[in-house]
Amino acid sequence: MTVEAPRAGRPQSVSTEEMLAEARQQVSEVGVSDFSVRELAKALGLVPGTIHARFGNKQELLALLYLQRISQAQEMLVNLPASALADVSSLLEVTSPDLSLLRREFVLHFEGNGKARPRLHTATWDALKVSFRGLSDRLYDRFRDAAANEGVTVVGGSQAKRFLWTLVSTMDSQRSAVAFDHADGNYRRFVARSLLSALSAR
Repeated sequence: MTVEAPRAGRPQSVSTEEMLAEARQQVSEVGVSDFSVRELAKALGLVPGTIHARFGNKQELLALLYLQRISQAQEMLVNLPASALADVSSLLEVTSPDLSLLRREFVLHFEGNGKARPRLHTATWDALKVSFRGLSDRLYDRFRDAAANEGVTVVGGSQAKRFLWTLVSTMDSQRSAVAFDHADGNYRRFVARSLLSALSAR
């Protein structure tokens, strides 16, 4: 679906993907908190109402961008180099910065205080939850691979996956709160040993 762009010198139409690409660029420059539909519309030569008509509201637009980021994170996990799977510590080094940022932004901009649902359509909210579940499953698969390379077989199940996802995606905040005096490498090794100990199949 395309819309006519009123400003001279702009393309005759602006596709949904072009809108998302420009929104993605602006979010990368100013962050989610300062992202403005008005500024997005201005950059595209549109009026803000056109953006709202296409996506519903700002939260819906940001959720679509977020779903794309979750998909990219899944791709990253699928395409990890062998060196990242040599052991659990290496896996944490490669994955935890991206996953920590992803989780932090999700909590801040979508979960809020956990009591009120964000202003999203039910289908969008469900898609976010399903995508995160898929990301958690993919992370566990990679963890299982890294653990196997250390000679450790790990348990399966939803509780184990939830535990791994929570720990890996909050490592930054946990490190600053609990182990601020550890070097990054030492802290990763500590977490890796803890994970293997907690989730190994005995």
